[in-house]
Amino acid sequence: MLAPRRARRSTEGVRSPPMRALPDELGTELLLGLDAASHCQVQLASRQLCVWSRSALRLVTGAGVRQVDTDEGASEPPSRRLWLDLGPPRSAAALGWIAQHCPRLLELRLDLTHVADDDAWAGLARALPDLRSVWLRGATDARVAALAQHCTALQALDLAGCSAVSDASVARLARGCPQLSELNVSQCPLVTDASLAPLVEAAAPSGGLRRLAVAQCGGVGDVTLERLAAHAPWLAELDLSSAGSCSLVTDRGVAALAGGCGGLRKLNVSACMALSDAALLEVARGCPQLQLLAACCCPLISDGAVRALGAACPNLQLLALAQCPGVSDAGVCALLAAACRAAGGAPRLRTLLLACCPGVSDRTLRAVAKLCPSLLGLHVAGCVGVRDPGLRAVAARCATLQYVDVSGCPAVTRDGVRALRTGCRAIKKLVA
Repeated sequence: MLAPRRARRSTEGVRSPPMRALPDELGTELLLGLDAASHCQVQLASRQLCVWSRSALRLVTGAGVRQVDTDEGASEPPSRRLWLDLGPPRSAAALGWIAQHCPRLLELRLDLTHVADDDAWAGLARALPDLRSVWLRGATDARVAALAQHCTALQALDLAGCSAVSDASVARLARGCPQLSELNVSQCPLVTDASLAPLVEAAAPSGGLRRLAVAQCGGVGDVTLERLAAHAPWLAELDLSSAGSCSLVTDRGVAALAGGCGGLRKLNVSACMALSDAALLEVARGCPQLQLLAACCCPLISDGAVRALGAACPNLQLLALAQCPGVSDAGVCALLAAACRAAGGAPRLRTLLLACCPGVSDRTLRAVAKLCPSLLGLHVAGCVGVRDPGLRAVAARCATLQYVDVSGCPAVTRDGVRALRTGCRAIKKLVA
């Protein structure tokens, strides 16, 4: 097999972007699983193996390895700037190959779903003490324990969907990874307040958590939110969607969060059905830098809270209030008008999701057309009051629209859809 050729340009002074900065479609297939037969054939020095970038240089056939160039602007020497992405490996030997040839990896994406050998993973973790960011699937408490024991400089960990991960894993991370600033344990139903609250406190001396995702964790609620308020003042992103078994996340917890985490930029409380207007009013008062707010499927939220967000959160770019029966034209139009006044011109709102809100009609669409000419996404599926005239108003003023969903709107006809296609030349996806 031919050895990989030298990259066409030097990687001095360049850095691969972090995983979260890349589109999802670049995430899973950059480095495919290695089988044991190919390990001895592929001898890539750790200095050469640079992945996670937008421009691929070449594909080393026969081994399933793709090497890509890096982007501009790095402060670390090339031997320290290494990112590796692995699909499901076909044998535990692939982990041994990584441990041997890539000892200086900083970021790793790995699916261990089909690897039964915990010892192989433990050996890999032991060989990669400099890891800063790990995306792991097929994780168990034993595998997280190995990570916490050997990768003490870890700063970001994504375990979403690892249903075998429990409070025991989070407790080990709290003890072993004091620099952890980003954690995703969404869809890990065995993770609860009992371990998350101590982890939040343990991370405080190094700056505290900056990003936390606990979507669909039924045992997470106000206890964790209050601990975040006290020990994570720099928290920027929080995903609580469907957390707390619909009752553990309450107005009290969100109020505490808003009071202690004033720099919050992204908040998702969708399907936290115990929340009312009081929670969003506290968010509006305490989080003026908010850019994304998702509060879908919250039946107690009404126009009063929506109206307050417009003036208090002038940087809001995405607002999702789908399936909130208390939200109507009055609240949305007032929000848009207030946002317009606060911005001194067109509001910064780029995406508006109001699907299945029975009180939303053409009045909202006319306000969008008048006040939000730079809107990129509009989702009003299932809104019975949306009609062709409203769509024509949007089509006439919102030329930058790229994503529109008007499916399930019984009063929308082909004429309205045709107007959108004609007027919104930038449109990429139209669902009708």
